[in-house]
Amino acid sequence: MMKLLFVIGSLKKNSSNRMLAEIVRGIIADRAEIAYLEYSDLPMINPDIEFPVPESVQRVRDAVASCDGVWIFFPEYNHSYPGVLKNMLDWISRPIAKGAPRTSAISSGVPVTYSSVSGKGGAVKAFEKMADLMEKIHMKDMPGEKLALSEPAIEDGNLVLTKEQEAVLNGQLEAFLEWISE
Repeated sequence: MMKLLFVIGSLKKNSSNRMLAEIVRGIIADRAEIAYLEYSDLPMINPDIEFPVPESVQRVRDAVASCDGVWIFFPEYNHSYPGVLKNMLDWISRPIAKGAPRTSAISSGVPVTYSSVSGKGGAVKAFEKMADLMEKIHMKDMPGEKLALSEPAIEDGNLVLTKEQEAVLNGQLEAFLEWISE
């Protein structure tokens, strides 16, 4: 069975992005093994502590290296992605051994897609910046439409998608699974 790693770009316990990830998990639970990446304990990126590799960094790198694809769910902060998410991505893109600059947890080009639940901006700028970052750190960014929810409906503590939003999400999901399988 395919292994997907879900990364929630917000540390907020009941974030809208976590709710969106749960919707996706519910849709594909029978077709993929889903794991959530816990990375709140990562230190800020710092070359002074890079070697030996901190245990939390190694755990995150191992999780990313052992999956078939990564799906990131993140809010837009000031027209960009959250700093905590950027810190995690910086750690997994760094060399895994001293003197081995071209080997990282993602040097094989881990497939990635992403979605966002954001405010009025609808994550347009954040998606542009995320696409640029994915290229720079050599993750394989799935082409095609990605779901960006702008000020979504929340009812009784649950994220509510419109039929149009469900269609985009299902399209993204099917495209990602097919793309990984190729």
